[in-house]
Amino acid sequence: SNKINQWFLSRFEEIINLLHNNKSFSIDSLLDNITPITSNVLIEVSEKNKTINSIISPQNKTQLELLKIWEGLLNKNNISIIDNFFEIGGKSLLAIKMFTLIEKKLKIKISPITLLEHSSIEALSKYIQEDKIIASWNYVVPIKTSGTKKPLFCIHGGGGYVFFFNPIANALNEETPVYAIQPSGISGNEKMHQSIKEMAIDYAKEIKDIQPNGPYNLLVYCFSPAVGIEIANIFKKLGETTNLIVIDSITNQEDFTDPTRIKMRISGFLKRFTSNPFNAIKLMISNNYERFLEPKVIKLFASSNKKNLEKVKQNLIRIYKLYEWNKKHPGITNLILTKKPDKKLNPTYINAWNDITKQDINVLYTEGLHHQLFSSPYADLLAEKIERVIIQDN
Repeated sequence: SNKINQWFLSRFEEIINLLHNNKSFSIDSLLDNITPITSNVLIEVSEKNKTINSIISPQNKTQLELLKIWEGLLNKNNISIIDNFFEIGGKSLLAIKMFTLIEKKLKIKISPITLLEHSSIEALSKYIQEDKIIASWNYVVPIKTSGTKKPLFCIHGGGGYVFFFNPIANALNEETPVYAIQPSGISGNEKMHQSIKEMAIDYAKEIKDIQPNGPYNLLVYCFSPAVGIEIANIFKKLGETTNLIVIDSITNQEDFTDPTRIKMRISGFLKRFTSNPFNAIKLMISNNYERFLEPKVIKLFASSNKKNLEKVKQNLIRIYKLYEWNKKHPGITNLILTKKPDKKLNPTYINAWNDITKQDINVLYTEGLHHQLFSSPYADLLAEKIERVIIQDN
């Protein structure tokens, strides 16, 4: 958050002095010696997570179909399956329309009066299913369900949560449904995946349950290119193709030992510093805070929700480092890049993808820095590039 960045900027001189005077230090000793972060920031983070966690997504096909109907009738997204129909704008006439659509879509006729006792998607779906056993979804998060074109599936990044995809979903063609895939462990009860291969198998099952036949549009970012490649190979064995849309991400991004990449990172920082010293230092502190200090701060001060999310993030980092990158992407690869301070960096991204794909790479460029892509106004520009490469016809 901005408050966390402000705290780090105000402590920048303090941190630099500590690093200069004590070259042999641990993260714990650094935390012990700098002025503590205020609890207000952590309360703000906790409240943000509460908002995210309050949106409970559909767990099966029946709930998804009901969500599609509700979103169309109420003209709103991000409806939770526990929301009360009448409390979020539902009226009696809309209820009558709803049950007409239920009969058409789900082939079941029930009375509108049922809504009085079963006024949420969760309750209504239980009533419709009765004793039928329907497998639940664990990873799918519908962001935008309306539309007749092929959906876009957005695989989570290294942060775990997926609601940052919302601006992209809103900016895309209104006929393109958008689903996000989030990792296990977000709610705190599920067992987390122990490998990317295991993760991809589970994600592919739920993607195929929503869209039985390809081709599939798969958007990957940050952590998820490896997952996308694994899913594409699973679909390939089933005779399906995958259209991979890569948002400004490189393969094997955790390879910090590569001398070429180290040199480019240093060069990029120096160019940013020359152009705008304040922003360069701010970005450097923010990146290092997220990578090294944030886990410690969360462990000491954060809410249980934030601590749980941090466990998910650390597990994602762990399984990413274990991934061997020994498979190639068999389908189309669309690489959407931002402009970089070092002109050698984007060619490095392109070469890395050339090494791991079987087909030619379609390269596009968008505006904004890497960390700005999913916020306004850059999200709208990014959506335009996605529109160019997404397969939209059924």
